[in-house]
Amino acid sequence: MQQMLDGLLSRPAIVALAIVGGLLAGLASLLRHRRPQAVARIESLHRLSYVFTAASMILFVVAGFWRGRS
Repeated sequence: MQQMLDGLLSRPAIVALAIVGGLLAGLASLLRHRRPQAVARIESLHRLSYVFTAASMILFVVAGFWRGRS
């Protein structure tokens, strides 16, 4: 359990989540201009990008507190 938590709070994992969130947001924006008829799917993709970005921010804060403990 400790190894999984350390892996999740590692810098590469947090950066990867942020990058995926940014790529999904970029893709949603690109699709919004190219395929305006698929609004529902584009909105769900945009929300998913917020989930990844928020997860990276939350884990960044948690990692800071976690590393400060030891």
